[in-house]
Amino acid sequence: TQVPMAKVAAGDTHSLTVDKLGRLWAWGSNNFGQLGDAKAAYLTAPTRIKTGFPVQQVDAGMFYTVATSTQGDVFTWGWNGMGQLGHAELKSTATPQRVRQLSNVTHITAGVGHVLVLGSTGLHAWGDNRFGQIGNGSTTPAATPVQVPWLSAGKGVAAGDQYALA
Repeated sequence: TQVPMAKVAAGDTHSLTVDKLGRLWAWGSNNFGQLGDAKAAYLTAPTRIKTGFPVQQVDAGMFYTVATSTQGDVFTWGWNGMGQLGHAELKSTATPQRVRQLSNVTHITAGVGHVLVLGSTGLHAWGDNRFGQIGNGSTTPAATPVQVPWLSAGKGVAAGDQYALA
């Protein structure tokens, strides 16, 4: 039996969807593990990905993926060349890894190489920051989440290639 899809996201070379049961489906290129499948080089049809958690939201950047669990925890995987996975070291991974500094996240967005999340503790961002796109008043990249001081609450976040909106 088919389950209706609830969310959809598209990265540079991969696509993702979350069904109404909180299961993640992915297809496209997997050259950096962005699909969450360590074995496949690419998938030509939507394939269920075992995340280990029920997925609430998903977004895709350039060769990486960010998702939240139904509990509001943030997970990332794929390419990490600009710190966009938020795990301190610039190591790519094909399996979802929790961004440990964050919980109770309600909104996520992925740019080319930066991520913004909004939750109960305000706005946090990390990754590429060459153009100030993480919004913390500098142009220094951040490989772990930093609090964006000018916003403590909001209704959503959005990221483009080299910019962000909240």
